Amino acid sequence: MLLSPEVIQSMINDSRFCAEFKFLCNPPKVAKARGCGGCGVVNTAQVDWNQVKRNILGMPDTSRNRLKELIGAPALIIYYRDASGRQQNTTI
Repeated sequence: MLLSPEVIQSMINDSRFCAEFKFLCNPPKVAKARGCGGCGVVNTAQVDWNQVKRNILGMPDTSRNRLKELIGAPALIIYYRDASGRQQNTTI
């Protein structure tokens, strides 16, 4: 199963995941660039999907296995950007 932003958002919205994985209760955010304000839309911070994925990759194997159990997937494919900005992928 591909760990996409939509899957991560559903995990953030599900209290079972929040109880098991505290970083999903208050996910890291990245600030949007400020606009001119002409349209009246307020710029808000958005979830930093890459950092959430890197947090998942940094978990111990027991936590990763629990995550896969809660999702109901035998394996997760995670695409993320490393510190140098290159796209990487890992299967857990």
